[in-house]
Amino acid sequence: MLLATGLAVLMVVIGSATYIYLTGRQSKVAVAPLKPTQASPSPHSFVLPGTLYLAQSGALYSLSEGRFHQLTGESGWTQPALFPDGSNLLAVKRSGFYSDVYVLNRFGTVVRQVTANAGPVSNYDTGLNHWSFYPRLSPDGSTLWMSYDEPKFGYDVVMSVWAMPLGGTIRQAKLWTNSNDYTGGDVQPIPLPTGGIIYTKYDYGPDLKLIGQLWFTNRVYAYGKALTAPGDDCREPSLSSVRQFRQTICDIAHSGHGFDAFCAISACPWSRNAQKQH
Repeated sequence: MLLATGLAVLMVVIGSATYIYLTGRQSKVAVAPLKPTQASPSPHSFVLPGTLYLAQSGALYSLSEGRFHQLTGESGWTQPALFPDGSNLLAVKRSGFYSDVYVLNRFGTVVRQVTANAGPVSNYDTGLNHWSFYPRLSPDGSTLWMSYDEPKFGYDVVMSVWAMPLGGTIRQAKLWTNSNDYTGGDVQPIPLPTGGIIYTKYDYGPDLKLIGQLWFTNRVYAYGKALTAPGDDCREPSLSSVRQFRQTICDIAHSGHGFDAFCAISACPWSRNAQKQH
């Protein structure tokens, strides 16, 4: 009897000690990230000029003068983009079944809803809902460019690049790109001063792996032109402030380094005066 009691006590002690030991050595990977506003800049940290807008955990933030400011609640906000004249923001608000593009002022107050992608309340067909992502305005501020989930073909739902008047509706929108089936589609449109766009097109490469390519087109539903090779696996294009160079992130694992690189690409088709940038 005493032996059994002693063994039980020993098992409790060893079990508790083991639990405490393993708890202190758990990975921090699953720990929720701190809010940007909880971080304090170090006294000698580099301070970016201007204002940077970003999203985390469904909330929008701004970073200016070395400090973060929370602009919205954690309610599905993502992908903020500044108006060309700096007056307002575009942003996407996600729900469980659809997403919409909104205009907000620079302090996070909703000015108006641009798209209306929720399906009829009386109809339970989720296919009647729609998704809009990666909103950008044309340089003159009149046209909204975005990735939109039309056309749909049953379960084959891919994003394509659409353009619509900022003050209009999706009925006035025009389909600009022909995305590849079962790939995720055409995303991240960047409007150009010439009226065309560059964007990321996803497809399957020679080894049947899903890859991204930068494409350029200047006409509605035209085939366009690939700006990067399939093996470069490029995505997330952006323009420099002088709009003469484009930047992108490319996977250069094929070169043996095995990491993503930020690339500057010259010879832009919309600028004859573009010079090579390293």
